[in-house]
Amino acid sequence: MRTICKISNIHIFAVILFMSLISPISSASPQKPDFAFPDKVEKTAQRDLNASLAANDGQGTVSALIHLGLAKQIVNTDSLKPLLAQVARVTDEEKNPVTRALLNALMATMYRQIYQSDSYIYNERETSDVASDDYTLWSREQFLDKVTALTDSSLKDASLLQKEPISEYSRLVELGATDRIFYPTLYDFIAQTAISNLEAFSYYSGGLRVLNKRLMSDPSDSSLYPGATCAPLGDILRIYDALITFHKDSPAPLFLQETAVRRFIDGHLYQSGDRQNRYYAEEFDEDYVEEGSSGNGLTELSPFISEMLRLYQENENNEYSALFLVPYAESSRAGSEAANAYMALLDYKRKFPNYFDINVVTNIINRLKLPSGRLRIPQVAEPGRDVAVSLESVNGRKVT
Repeated sequence: MRTICKISNIHIFAVILFMSLISPISSASPQKPDFAFPDKVEKTAQRDLNASLAANDGQGTVSALIHLGLAKQIVNTDSLKPLLAQVARVTDEEKNPVTRALLNALMATMYRQIYQSDSYIYNERETSDVASDDYTLWSREQFLDKVTALTDSSLKDASLLQKEPISEYSRLVELGATDRIFYPTLYDFIAQTAISNLEAFSYYSGGLRVLNKRLMSDPSDSSLYPGATCAPLGDILRIYDALITFHKDSPAPLFLQETAVRRFIDGHLYQSGDRQNRYYAEEFDEDYVEEGSSGNGLTELSPFISEMLRLYQENENNEYSALFLVPYAESSRAGSEAANAYMALLDYKRKFPNYFDINVVTNIINRLKLPSGRLRIPQVAEPGRDVAVSLESVNGRKVT
């Protein structure tokens, strides 16, 4: 079996530290909807569960199970064990496929929360040859197998979920102001829940930096998806592809997913200097070339930003093209790219002044107008030798 996606704990720590230091990009993207977890566990939930089961109230059943033992920001692995058993029993007895999908998604979320609460312990463990239902003895791989199986079950009846408007599930799902536009169906919610649950495992795997750069221009090319040794990257890409296919005629959710999948790919894209995973990237890319200098002394746009620019230019007459324009413009700091982004933002604001998040566009315009300077000096200098210093001025005639 190939083990190209195994990395050391030192690598894991470095990656987590690096990710925590990255400032989030201001984005016009809405927040993903989540289960409506209560602020505290509700004492009447067991009574509500019994009533909902008796009335065949699917939403009420799932809501009662959530209120029975789950609360925001609280993961008690001891109390979750009997609750998981109860959710599993209710799921086995449930006949409605939509309710079963919600219950499976809920269980996957619970197992993911348990894994994350003590991931440093589970990551250290070797997978036992003896099967056990006691998750306190599991390894990372066993948690991932369980979450993946529940995810597959939750999405099994996708065609039914796609017919269920998300607006009818406000008892279960926390909906933001624009969620009905960007996540219009129950399928969107369950698919996004699946992605979030699987992503919790994706930054541990050595697959962190194995994805082929050609996926950026064509995320649907399954021939480039990594295999089981790099799980769950391939599974996540397949869910994104299904969402994009489903929304091919709906610009708002389509553009959102087109951006999200490329951001995911960017987070796991092979980078030059990563000897751990280099041959994996080369194996799938006969035209593999080290990323970096363009050969003419200019820094090229990253694959992600290049794609955002391309997608914006192809869809600039649609108001939801801001989902592509904002990441591109956010990356523009100086020179011709900043000027191009500035003009594109002005044009967008003129055409779509009522866009739901137009303030983000305005803020970037204002930032790009500000005068700034950039000083570059060598990291190492020797006594008695001249030091080359470059000073760049943006939107200013002089820098003091």
